[in-house]
Amino acid sequence: MSKARVFVIGASGNCGKPTVNALSKNYGEKLDIVAGVRKPENVPEFQSLRGVTVVRAEMGKRDELVGIFKDVDVLFIIVPRSHARAEIACATAEAAKLAGVKHIMTVSTGVAVGPDKIIGKQFHDIENAISNLGPDYTILRLPYFMENFGYFRETIQKSSVFYDAIDPSKRFPVICVEDVAAVASVIMSSPEKHAGKTYNMVSDRCCYNDMVKTFRKVIGKDIKYIQQSYEEVRAAMFQLGLPEWNVNGGLEFTKEANAGEHEKGDDDDIKAITGEQPTNIEAWFQRHASMFK
Repeated sequence: MSKARVFVIGASGNCGKPTVNALSKNYGEKLDIVAGVRKPENVPEFQSLRGVTVVRAEMGKRDELVGIFKDVDVLFIIVPRSHARAEIACATAEAAKLAGVKHIMTVSTGVAVGPDKIIGKQFHDIENAISNLGPDYTILRLPYFMENFGYFRETIQKSSVFYDAIDPSKRFPVICVEDVAAVASVIMSSPEKHAGKTYNMVSDRCCYNDMVKTFRKVIGKDIKYIQQSYEEVRAAMFQLGLPEWNVNGGLEFTKEANAGEHEKGDDDDIKAITGEQPTNIEAWFQRHASMFK
């Protein structure tokens, strides 16, 4: 009996690499795993992974992807950070349908239910297109990545302080990339169990007051948080080189958090799928403590 072929496109990114590693580690004997990247030479570490083949594949190139997706059973689209992410993801999904892919999984976000927002509209359009395309589908709605806390490392290292515009008492959902990878690999190994499902992926809910305590415990420094204005944070995001649409979308999330819109929700999907507790914020900071010292 031939192995099922699973394909991760966008495999060289922050979610892609852990997903390919999880697939290889847990299902390398069972699955034929394909990692699709724009530049295969940038992921030499994939060459030694059990069951993994690396191919050149650029998201959004529909006509090219039809041939590349031939004989693929499950496709995982890791949507890029781009103002054109909806058309890129939809063109990729269309290619999958034309190629006969049986199951399409994509990342999305919890704010996809609010198509009147910048990022919400992008993912609302993606979800709507894929859920109506024809093949079986699964949608993974992801919140704020814990890995984004790395943006604070410079000011914490230099001045023991970090800044944002979110009220420090307001909780918001966060996700760890390893948890995304664990969930994605389980679903890709048994996609029929997850057909037509939309999952809310939450590793933990935290507030900056909690993060201050965790920072102090983990790195042993008297860390402080200073709440800035929206305009101060906007200026800082532009200094990081983020495009305007991304800055405005991020500030929409900040305002929602300050209004208490993200403090509660259904946080059980990761454990239900993997059987394991998701990564809490303290465990993540313990794992990455050296980044902030």
